[in-house]
Amino acid sequence: MSGNSPYQNDTEAGGESLVDALNDAGRKLGTAGVLFHQAIAEQAGLGGSDHKYLDLLVQHGPMPAGRLAELTGLTTGAVTGVVDRLERKGLVHREPHPDDRRRIILRPDVDRAMELLAPLFEPMSEDLRRLASEYTEDEKMAIIDYMERCAQMMTRYAQSMRGENPNSRS
Repeated sequence: MSGNSPYQNDTEAGGESLVDALNDAGRKLGTAGVLFHQAIAEQAGLGGSDHKYLDLLVQHGPMPAGRLAELTGLTTGAVTGVVDRLERKGLVHREPHPDDRRRIILRPDVDRAMELLAPLFEPMSEDLRRLASEYTEDEKMAIIDYMERCAQMMTRYAQSMRGENPNSRS
């Protein structure tokens, strides 16, 4: 893929530097991601935010409700609403905390989530695999590195904006 870029280096190219083009592409990807996930959520009968909160539970595994509040920046009351909606869909189960009966553990039903969501993602997943095959292994590694570091940075900035210590848990 390297030879097909209109930008040859990080100097001005067509009035736009590579860094500017990268930032613009990231912005477009972020917006497209929000719209795509909203459409997925609608097809699954979920709210767009609930779909991503479920994704956090699937990624991180069972956790206390307070931890989901920390990860999302939601109040514990708002988390209760999210969990109520996900529980009605059979996607999350509340379990007693093993050490503190006042707390609950949220356990995602990963099988049910995959049953509901995987068919919605599959067509795009196939297209993404085809797109990725157009890049060399080194280019893919660079893209992965950049995306991972951007995700970490965005998480830190979101925590900072909420007044949290970005260097605590993530």
